[in-house]
Amino acid sequence: MSMIEIARKAKVSTGTVCKVLNGHSSVSSQLSSRVYKVAQELGYEHRKKRRGKSNAAINTGYMGLLCVGLPEETVKLPFMLTFASYLESQLSNQGMQMVWVQVPDPEVLPDNVNPARMDGGFVIGYPGAKMLPGLHRLRAVGVFGCPHAGLDWVTTNAAEHGRRAGEYLLERGHRRLAFLCTDKHHDVFAEYGRAFKNTVDAHGVEAMMLVSQKEYSFRYFMTQRDIREIVRELLQAGYFALSAEKRPTGMYIANDEIAMITYQVLAEHGVNPGTDIEIISNDNNEPFLAALEPRPATIEPNYMEITRRAVEKLLYRIQYPNAPIGAQLLVPPRLVSPNPAVDERTR
Repeated sequence: MSMIEIARKAKVSTGTVCKVLNGHSSVSSQLSSRVYKVAQELGYEHRKKRRGKSNAAINTGYMGLLCVGLPEETVKLPFMLTFASYLESQLSNQGMQMVWVQVPDPEVLPDNVNPARMDGGFVIGYPGAKMLPGLHRLRAVGVFGCPHAGLDWVTTNAAEHGRRAGEYLLERGHRRLAFLCTDKHHDVFAEYGRAFKNTVDAHGVEAMMLVSQKEYSFRYFMTQRDIREIVRELLQAGYFALSAEKRPTGMYIANDEIAMITYQVLAEHGVNPGTDIEIISNDNNEPFLAALEPRPATIEPNYMEITRRAVEKLLYRIQYPNAPIGAQLLVPPRLVSPNPAVDERTR
């Protein structure tokens, strides 16, 4: 049971839940009572901070999850909630608590994000050069996205996502393939596509690259309406422009949400996923995958291992603040297939 689940049911922020469970007086008694009641109903057991030789440098017991340069809507995305839940669990195992902080300006670190209030931080997003000195003082580690040269970084191996997707479809016998991505500027999506294309090219198979080339004002957050419009345009210009016998039979899609919408658009044109085309995507987000029939394969960033390694790296950074900065750890993803025979859940 995590603070995120308590926050969702109590209809408050995770920061409020964190303050209430740690006895901060800044939260009203009425709100505190509501949070405590939900926590009790969900069976949440609060872990007190533990100190030992391995974390003797820990003072406050709080670690920030800093969403830098990202709109508030991103914290509601399923992959973000999944990642934060795993991170909170890893920190709890170390006797620490996570504080979620929205940082809208990538060049300005808020005043409340400092070593007096938290022992360190995890950065997700796009910190600017002016913010880096403050992140160094805080002792921060980047997670997800493309590694930033000015920080230690722990993230998924995006190239491995693309390689495994290509091999999966090739092993399933597909020789007409496609990659679909709604944003050419998305660094991780772009790496997925490059690795996918390189993999299938090496097997003498050409991949249709359905990547939106437009400039969008909603770069870091797209609504499902936005995604649907882009997917329709991409499929109309590429996939549907071909005769049925020449269309791709296997498609790799940038993430599960886009895959869900692609299923819908294909169905509108009488194309049946699973029969006319097989799809594989990324993230292993149950809210989207559960709506799809047949359920596609997906490649999970291995949230548990990323958060475990990120916590280890941050604790090391706290213990050895003068160690060289810039280490990059790429965690291998895992294939989650609807066919248990090829599922990599245990790998």
